[in-house]
Amino acid sequence: MLTRVISNALFPPAPQEEGGPVVWVLSKPHPLVSSAVVVRMFVNSGGVEIYSRDGTSGKGIRNLVPMS
Repeated sequence: MLTRVISNALFPPAPQEEGGPVVWVLSKPHPLVSSAVVVRMFVNSGGVEIYSRDGTSGKGIRNLVPMS
């Protein structure tokens, strides 16, 4: 299990934004969904699987961040 993941920007930045790294930290807010909290992160063969829980709806969110 991982406690912190730093990835490249997941989307091309808008013209007025910088495309810096995205930081995923266990028990901290999801970097793309402000109402969600990161609950688990695991390395698998395709990259890092990141599981989050949305605090408003209670639904789970699963992201796969590829490793290159």
